[in-house]
Amino acid sequence: PAIKLLEFFRTISKADQAITEADRNDLESSGLAKFATVKAQSISETMRELKPTSAEDVSRWVSYWRHVGLFG
Repeated sequence: PAIKLLEFFRTISKADQAITEADRNDLESSGLAKFATVKAQSISETMRELKPTSAEDVSRWVSYWRHVGLFG
């Protein structure tokens, strides 16, 4: 049941709040190391030319997931 995940998400939320309050720019959500693609970009033209994920991309994913019934 979803209730079992509540403490997990609370812990992540607390970590995110602490990161924000400490003005840490070197960490991702929940304290994970920042994801970087510098090495991959140095050897891959495709990686160098990729555009960042857009709000439109995310909207399309969510629409698809709804269409296939992922959310219930």
